[in-house]
Amino acid sequence: MSTNPYTRYQEAATLSADPGHLVVMLYDGAIRACRSAQNLMAERKLLQAHAALMRAQRILQELHQTLDLDRGDIAVRLDQLYQYMLGRLVEANVRKDGAAAAEVQALLEELRGAWAQAAHSQGIVAEGR
Repeated sequence: MSTNPYTRYQEAATLSADPGHLVVMLYDGAIRACRSAQNLMAERKLLQAHAALMRAQRILQELHQTLDLDRGDIAVRLDQLYQYMLGRLVEANVRKDGAAAAEVQALLEELRGAWAQAAHSQGIVAEGR
């Protein structure tokens, strides 16, 4: 564990979160990474933008790997959407295309809202970004 109090708090919150809230937290992280990448690309800080896009890709890969495709149509559609978003993030990184990162961010925000609502309906209040 980290010695930074804020980091320790975040680690503890992550370790104690239920699965629904963890998904919302992952979406929040990916959204922040996409937003950061866009800002960094606009500032021509391409190495930092690359790092932010890679962070978003890692989070999406984690979300993708946790899908249980035997759970039905929603999981299959999420699988397709995650694959699409991963491809767009790769494209954003290769072409330094802020619009591609913005598109993924918008999709993530929409999904995040749905997950937050589902978590809230189960008695879990998801915190804002």
